[in-house]
Amino acid sequence: MIEFAKKKFYVPSILVLGYLKKWSFFLIKKIGNFFVRNKVKLYLSFTLTWIVSIGYLVWLNAVRAKGIYKGFNWEEWFWFGITPAILPYLFYFIWKPEVLADCIKRFKSFFKS
Repeated sequence: MIEFAKKKFYVPSILVLGYLKKWSFFLIKKIGNFFVRNKVKLYLSFTLTWIVSIGYLVWLNAVRAKGIYKGFNWEEWFWFGITPAILPYLFYFIWKPEVLADCIKRFKSFFKS
């Protein structure tokens, strides 16, 4: 039963379920297509966001530390920012070397005239 403008309409549940099923399938398909098409962009965006946000937190931690300012802690940024962001790609390339060869081939093609 759906209430609309103080009137009650009885909608058969089969029609509602069919309509919802159709739209949910459509949305899942669209989101899946978006993710597949932009997978590389999403992964690289997440990686860069991770590195920058950890760099900001390391800087903020150094600024808020008691005592004199000792500067940016590069070692902490490397181990907590760079390393976790790069390791998944390294493992992926170790387990799928054909993808690494394809990436190197594509990278070289940028510099060919």
